Amino acid sequence: MKNDNLQTPPWVYKALGKIKLDPCAGDQCFADVNYKENGLELPWFGFVFCNPPFSQKEIWAEKMINHGNGILLL
Repeated sequence: MKNDNLQTPPWVYKALGKIKLDPCAGDQCFADVNYKENGLELPWFGFVFCNPPFSQKEIWAEKMINHGNGILLL
């Protein structure tokens, strides 16, 4: 899907402040820890920023709801 490769602009990260984890990071990310692959399978911790691939938004949203600490951008 065309929208699966969109990147979050740097100003969004900067406006949010301290981000511990980005589980679906692209090439440019400002979190302390970035998962470039397998973000659904690896453990989530701390304040999470998640801008998932739009074709899989439902499963990423469920993981964020279960994690309970962060921002999901759709």
